[in-house]
Amino acid sequence: MYQEDLQQERWRQINTLKIFNDNVSEVIDNAEYRIDFTSGPNKFSLNVILMQDFPLNKPILKISPAIRHFWVNPIGDEIISAPGLLNFTRHSDLGRVVQAVIRELQLRPPVVTSHIQNHHAAPSNQIPSSNYSNQHYHQVHPSYSNPPQPSLPSDIPGLDELSLTELRLLDENEDYLNAFVKSLPHIQQLDNVIDSLISTNESLASDNLEQEQKLKELSLEMKEKVGILTGLQEKHEIQSHQYDQLVERYSPHSIKDQLLTSVMHHEDESDRLVEDFLGKQIDLDTFLNTYMEKRRVAHRLRVKEERLKYQLDALAKASH
Repeated sequence: MYQEDLQQERWRQINTLKIFNDNVSEVIDNAEYRIDFTSGPNKFSLNVILMQDFPLNKPILKISPAIRHFWVNPIGDEIISAPGLLNFTRHSDLGRVVQAVIRELQLRPPVVTSHIQNHHAAPSNQIPSSNYSNQHYHQVHPSYSNPPQPSLPSDIPGLDELSLTELRLLDENEDYLNAFVKSLPHIQQLDNVIDSLISTNESLASDNLEQEQKLKELSLEMKEKVGILTGLQEKHEIQSHQYDQLVERYSPHSIKDQLLTSVMHHEDESDRLVEDFLGKQIDLDTFLNTYMEKRRVAHRLRVKEERLKYQLDALAKASH
């Protein structure tokens, strides 16, 4: 069942090669395909070679004639550093990877270092039939029978010790992959850190719950004090208003005005006494006693008012 699924995936990849690229010709059925294209003044052939374990392993891309390009090996006949090729997985699209390589070579025409024809390209009238066996394939491409395995990254302990079967199991079985990841030392260390943080958070949450009742009591106390403060503020505003009234009432200018008003009042009363006496409404003794008292008070107040006025005027001049 696994081999059938892998073969279907292989056919799907070959179909994407034909969908995304023009001039695709079959060299070996299910194993090698050639794409002819032009870049600048030169014509090129790109041979796409699919090993037996493709698409578990990336394809081999041979270019003819040999060129000089930063995606090509030092010999100049194989694409090795294309991003899509470096990151190739069974879930990649072979057609898009090859299309990106051809577009790069067409956008930046490479320098041709050799005009030797591609030894993989078969004449159009001699394209091998689809019943080529794997044995014949390896005879045609002996150097690809056992391709060198890429070194696995050393930053994942134990990964380079796994067999091909175990690696496939990692790729296909999510539970197995999760178990392997959890067994990694740095993942275990991370789990310990997470457990420690969870424990710390739980402790903080417990402390917060214990402080909740105290917080409620302090909140009620604060509300009471806010009420008291509000009452004191209202009382302060009333007393401040009363103070302003008293300040205005007993200010030097206000006292001077009140003295002047009192002087005028006593003078008016003394004048009225004169009119009453002349009109014979009061006798002589009453007139003399009352009139003289009113005039003395008016005179005394007049002296105070004039003295205060003089002091205020002098103070005003001094301030200027």
